[in-house]
Amino acid sequence: MANTVPTTIEELKARYSTTIKKLIYLKSKKYILPLSCAEDIEQEFYLKCITNNLLEKYDPTKAAFQTYLDRIITGVCLTLSQREQAAKKEDYDDDKLVKLSPLSAIYSEKQKLETGNEPPDIKAIIDLLNKIPKKEERLLLKLKFYCEAIPLTEDERAYLAERMGVDEKDVEQSLKNMQRATTAHEIGLKNKDICRLLPYQMGSVSTLFKRLVRKYILDQYIYLKNSTQ
Repeated sequence: MANTVPTTIEELKARYSTTIKKLIYLKSKKYILPLSCAEDIEQEFYLKCITNNLLEKYDPTKAAFQTYLDRIITGVCLTLSQREQAAKKEDYDDDKLVKLSPLSAIYSEKQKLETGNEPPDIKAIIDLLNKIPKKEERLLLKLKFYCEAIPLTEDERAYLAERMGVDEKDVEQSLKNMQRATTAHEIGLKNKDICRLLPYQMGSVSTLFKRLVRKYILDQYIYLKNSTQ
């Protein structure tokens, strides 16, 4: 009986947990996934075994059980690697939109804002941000464009403090720390960091971001600029 393969997830964990963790470590290195992804890979692996009945589908005539586990983990790592690449592309595309939009001026005029000489058009853009009715959508834009030039409202700060598990007075510093870790970006937070703070899925952040920028910022900004000329 000792040579029989596990038939339940509990038995699989009891007998092969160490083997699975070693395979995950090796595959993570192969697919250049950060070590922080190991827990996600493990959860995804067990979930895949359950949802696809993979233990029942194992055929000992085709491969050893450890080889079978290796193939499953390889598939999970490949999927996660593709997600990581897609997320990086989304962040890159989002950054281009940031720099093409009027909001890019907020970052370039940061020093003027800090000295109190606030250009009127920058103030108009911040006003447009604050008029976005839904708090989560408003924060999505503010976090993507995040710099000291864009102030948080009291309710936004309270919301983020609860999501981050910090005092309200520490929210800005926590955001700065997250921003500093975003080495590939000049402005704002990565989509994966935003997903930790707001109730959005990775795949939806970029699409929603672009729609909100065009709906609430670009179109309104162009209208305001034209109406004052």
